[in-house]
Amino acid sequence: RSSLRIVEFVDFACTICRESGPKLKQLAKDYGAVLYIKHYPQPFTHPGTDHAALAAIAAQVQGRFWAVYDGLFALRSLDEKTIEGVCHKAGLDMGRYRSDMKAPATEQLLARDLREAEALGVHGTPALFPNGRRLSNVVELERRLRAEATSHQGGSRQ
Repeated sequence: RSSLRIVEFVDFACTICRESGPKLKQLAKDYGAVLYIKHYPQPFTHPGTDHAALAAIAAQVQGRFWAVYDGLFALRSLDEKTIEGVCHKAGLDMGRYRSDMKAPATEQLLARDLREAEALGVHGTPALFPNGRRLSNVVELERRLRAEATSHQGGSRQ
């Protein structure tokens, strides 16, 4: 099992996050990494992203994070009604979802992600941190992972 931990800060209106998400999930699977998604919504630039981040957190409570994550990135508009539709389609208990959306714990989890992003100097998305080292994009991550895998294979033959 890999000791690789990949932290990604996302904004559900970020085009690059949307495009690189599937590749990032595949890399995590291929290299046995644990992928942690943190939220860095930019509601002044991308309206509705703060609501989308809270919805993803509420979905995580119900064990449906990835279904909602994929559904939110498929949207072109992040208004409350379309976000709620994604959550319903993902199989969330909608009563619990609505309750969790208003719960202080949900807001606190988002605030924690935002504090962590600030401490790490995140100013935009996506922001990738494999094992705590910042990388600029998924292509760079894949290049590093391949290079590390090759060096480990080469070292074990000696």
